[in-house]
Amino acid sequence: MIRKNPIIELLLGLINLPIVADLVKPDSCKEMKKSKGIMRNLLQKGAFVLIFLTFLSNLSFGAIKTWQLAGLGSWATPANWSGGTVPAAGDDVIINLTAAGIISNVPSISLNSLSIGGTANVTLTGTGSSVITS
Repeated sequence: MIRKNPIIELLLGLINLPIVADLVKPDSCKEMKKSKGIMRNLLQKGAFVLIFLTFLSNLSFGAIKTWQLAGLGSWATPANWSGGTVPAAGDDVIINLTAAGIISNVPSISLNSLSIGGTANVTLTGTGSSVITS
């Protein structure tokens, strides 16, 4: 396939030399149109995939974190939670105490849900104020 070199075309245009059209074969024009169509199609599909992945990355699914201790402990200690990590924003938190306890160091966090059950009372303490909405 014969391609025109844009740099040579630019230089020839600057010095006003005619470009010889006979150097380009008629079949190469068809190939150029075909390759432009293929390239356009690939770009469109690539753009669609990029947009799809962007929307998919905006969907977040929170983890389910369960309090592992029977009673008191610190919210900020990863070992106190299932999975070994503290709950993050958007997570579902489950606390089932079998002995009355205080969970301290509760941060200001926006959870997807908070489920408190079990056979004992629980007290959540942290710095600042707490707001629980349903």
